[in-house]
Amino acid sequence: LVAVVAMLGMIATSVMLLLDKNEIASEMAHLNELGVLAPVVSGVVHEMQKERGMSAAFIGSSGKTFANELPQQRSLTDSKRTALTEALDKLDTASFGGALTAKISAANTALGQFNTARQGVSGLTSSVGQMAGYYTGTIAKLLSVVEEMANLSSDANVTRAIAAYTNFLQGKERAGIERAMGANGFGKGEFSSAIYIKFTKLIGQQEILFSNFKQYGSSAQADSFNKTVSGPIVAEVARLRKIALASKETGTLGDVTGKHWFGEITKKINLMKTVEDRISSDLLALTSGIQGTASSSLMWLAGIVAVLVIGISALAWYIITG
Repeated sequence: LVAVVAMLGMIATSVMLLLDKNEIASEMAHLNELGVLAPVVSGVVHEMQKERGMSAAFIGSSGKTFANELPQQRSLTDSKRTALTEALDKLDTASFGGALTAKISAANTALGQFNTARQGVSGLTSSVGQMAGYYTGTIAKLLSVVEEMANLSSDANVTRAIAAYTNFLQGKERAGIERAMGANGFGKGEFSSAIYIKFTKLIGQQEILFSNFKQYGSSAQADSFNKTVSGPIVAEVARLRKIALASKETGTLGDVTGKHWFGEITKKINLMKTVEDRISSDLLALTSGIQGTASSSLMWLAGIVAVLVIGISALAWYIITG
């Protein structure tokens, strides 16, 4: 009886430990799936951001700026959309719960209106606000799929890493909107009051979001951002910003064209994309490491429990029959 009581207590404790390790391993496996999906989603977002910027310049110049480049950019966006469709087809969304399924459905519905939005741009029947509203809203729905990762994590370190990643993505999205607003303003030769106010707000929003990223992310990630997103390219964007912000007083944008602004800030955003890829890779490595440790612990614990149960059972049988 002493042996049985001890064995039952040990089994109960061990089962609790096994369930805990299994839950951690399962959670990280789900996060890994979304971690693999996230770069595919951000790939679509990155190309949509460029297409939005070109579309703004195209509309602002009455179809003159980016008339040749816009069709090529649309092809790049479509290739990323195809990759996303293939990735989503392989994802068992039902295992993640209704929230993620709803967000993916909303994103797919928005993407289904792509051709209509493009026709409005090509025919110059859409205003910059209407065009930007569609692109920005669709991008927000795509990013919400990535942000759902935070709701699936119970690990503090993983939650912080996800917060760093999503804040960075949102900061980069504000940079993408700034690119579109600037392309329209410089393309038209002046910033309307609405575009000017939006342009100004976007600069402040980026500062807040990138500050949040540095707070939640690792020091190595912050250093990578500071070193990568710097230099002559960033300095030139800052110079162009000053010209735009001062235009309400000076009444001029100098000789800056929408195409020049778009090209320079695109170089800056491409630097951000390099940092984004590193953050995504770090997050995937973190969840994979935790999953691997939990799975390994689960196997070792199960083996130890099996050995102990067999050992105690043998000892009890020996005592009973002795």
